[in-house]
Amino acid sequence: MLRAIAVAALLLSLAACGQGLGRGIVIDSGGIGMNTPERYVRRLQERVREAIRDDLGEAWGVQLRIAERPLWIPDRMAHGATGESGEWRFERITATLELVPPPGQRLADEKRAEIERAIADYLLTQLERRDRARLSLTLEVSTPAPAAASAGVSGERSYVVQPGDTLADLSTAFYGSPQHWRRIAEANPGELTPGRRIVIPPLPAAPAAEPPPPSEPR
Repeated sequence: MLRAIAVAALLLSLAACGQGLGRGIVIDSGGIGMNTPERYVRRLQERVREAIRDDLGEAWGVQLRIAERPLWIPDRMAHGATGESGEWRFERITATLELVPPPGQRLADEKRAEIERAIADYLLTQLERRDRARLSLTLEVSTPAPAAASAGVSGERSYVVQPGDTLADLSTAFYGSPQHWRRIAEANPGELTPGRRIVIPPLPAAPAAEPPPPSEPR
């Protein structure tokens, strides 16, 4: 519970960050660029991801998707108002938060509710009018990958690529051995870009062992 409170406090303290930066040049994970609506959404998503990973652990996959883009609200009280002073605010927010557990881990129902509540409170601070009717948040928790010692899977799975993932690592996590990396590569042509959802195909069933030949009567 204390960890969840810490997450909510961290997010709320970050809510004001970047609001008064104006529409000039900003620096974030994407490099240097103009403070556009798309860039503001990306920074907001990064704050959520960092806060949740600080709570659950770096191995968790976190992805926040927001359908809308914010509007620039000028600060009419600023001296010599030029339109550069103000803040980004949303008229409404439709968001989906996806959490991907690391292999062998699950998210407890109580923890899920705490995270959902903290993120909803944070997103409310991004609305022009803090009306909960203008906020729609969906929290999805993917099925965790099997532990590294598990051998094989019974059906097709999906997985969101995390920074540093390799085909050999994924093969080990899902199949228990790095030798099946080509199977993942063939099912997902292209690069393992972080944030990309890929398919983890099932391993083919092992052929049944042939019965030994009958012994000759003596």
